[in-house]
Amino acid sequence: MVIAPSNHKGFTPATSVPVVGTNGVLGSDIRFVKSNTNAADNIYFPLFPLASYPLTGDVTPVDYVRYQCTNSPAGETYKSFQFPITQKVKNLSNQSMTFGFWAAVAATPADINIYVRQYFGSGTAASAEVRTLIGTASLTTTWTWFPFNFAIPSVAGKSLGTPGQTTNDDALYIQIEMPLGIPCDVYFIKPALFLGDIDPELEFDSYDQIDSINTTPRTGDVRPGYLITAPGGWVPMNDGSIGNAGSGATTRANQDTFQLYKTVYDAVINTWAPVSGGRTGSATNDFIAGKTLTLPRALGRVLAEAGAGAGLTATALGQWSGTEAYATTLIAANLPPHSHTYTYNNLVGVNGFGYAQGTLRQAISAATGNGPGTSTPFTTSAMQPGSYMNFYIKL
Repeated sequence: MVIAPSNHKGFTPATSVPVVGTNGVLGSDIRFVKSNTNAADNIYFPLFPLASYPLTGDVTPVDYVRYQCTNSPAGETYKSFQFPITQKVKNLSNQSMTFGFWAAVAATPADINIYVRQYFGSGTAASAEVRTLIGTASLTTTWTWFPFNFAIPSVAGKSLGTPGQTTNDDALYIQIEMPLGIPCDVYFIKPALFLGDIDPELEFDSYDQIDSINTTPRTGDVRPGYLITAPGGWVPMNDGSIGNAGSGATTRANQDTFQLYKTVYDAVINTWAPVSGGRTGSATNDFIAGKTLTLPRALGRVLAEAGAGAGLTATALGQWSGTEAYATTLIAANLPPHSHTYTYNNLVGVNGFGYAQGTLRQAISAATGNGPGTSTPFTTSAMQPGSYMNFYIKL
């Protein structure tokens, strides 16, 4: 099993409490998570020298991870590189596995611990997460392969939450924990998880293999197409709503909408993605409570990028605007500047705008009144040429 970013469902822990929930937020899948900000952390990705092959007996990659802590931080309880393994905590329960990685230190030897983290979701009455130590690696200045054989703890007796109030975000992670409370300079690369008790000698994944995962659609991605119904894992952008199974949502009412629900909830304000009954500020609570979230409008609309374009009015993420046509009534201020030419006869053969003094003989009669206008509004089109298709958004 290649440890690489997940390809769907916002398989990411929350930014604010990254070790406590997945919560569907945007951002990286592989994360550095820690209990406090007391450490002076630095993370680099140095290149191996072109003719360097320090991973004896294995394929040396292009670069590696270097983690430095330059102080002695107080009160740390965890400080780990966290890797997503599977989105369902049940899948690998009780399975025999082998986790391995290459690691070294710059100078001072250090021990680092490896943990399996089982997260049972954000639903009501979900079991507390379980974090299990599976081994300790004692690092030296020589690059070394560290394999650990272990069994994924059983999920027997655990719960994903009250039926109908679950959030479909349970998951399994591996964590490589950095030394706590001390300065260190750790190198590591090629973390890999294998099914069964094995000790692999070679492990290689091409850039194309990794890229095929990195570039697959993610929660909140949008795609066009001519399919009548949305592809699996997507929902139509039909100006409808999403929510849990009992919510009555019009586009999709199912627990699997939680990741998209929270992604849109956190990214788009209520004006453009309204929540039934109003928002409490917690997407998790509102989802469990059965409130629906209406996706930003898209039907019949040209899609454009949010932001403040040069010379344009700023638009918010998810905002929709415009109308197909405008009915407009002209008033005097809307008329262009103009003049009228009048001809008067002063009976001496001279035309002008008045009668010459002393030459008035008789006035020419003239009809007066309004022009032929009726002040009827006219319509100006706001439509531009377009090609129309269906749009879908990723769960």
